Amino acid sequence: MNKIFKSMMAMTIAAFTFTACEDVPEPYNNPYDSFNSGEEVTIDPAGSGTVEDPYNVAAALKLINELGADVNSDKIYVKGYISDLGKGIDATYLNAQFTIADDKNGTNSLLVYRSNYLNDQKFTSTDQLKAGDEVIMCGSVVNYKGDTPEFTTGTYIYSHNGTKSES
Repeated sequence: MNKIFKSMMAMTIAAFTFTACEDVPEPYNNPYDSFNSGEEVTIDPAGSGTVEDPYNVAAALKLINELGADVNSDKIYVKGYISDLGKGIDATYLNAQFTIADDKNGTNSLLVYRSNYLNDQKFTSTDQLKAGDEVIMCGSVVNYKGDTPEFTTGTYIYSHNGTKSES
């Protein structure tokens, strides 16, 4: 009887031990709280889509949403920052797949699919792009299969950190 009582008490203590700390708050300030201020950043659509006044990413997304699924737009220019290198520069085909956004925090992201470099030329090395680089993209956008807004194949970088294409 004494053995059964002791084993029951041991299981009860173990159960309390595993559930007692379930709702205890953190005893310190979480350093990751500073990354999220709680306010959602919104950037209004701007630009006309020309080389002199490129769209921002929000305006490009608005245009894409107005298109039907798998309908390509005319050639437009969109200014943004590389927020994610994704697959980066393909060493075989020397084109790139990455994401651009309205700011360096990734607000309003847009996929760039198989883009060429300046002057619509192939990339010469796999380290020509970095996250945070400012680019102006030139090409056609599409809402691929109705759920993926992106620049299509044939897109190229018109301007990379202020260096512009010659043509």
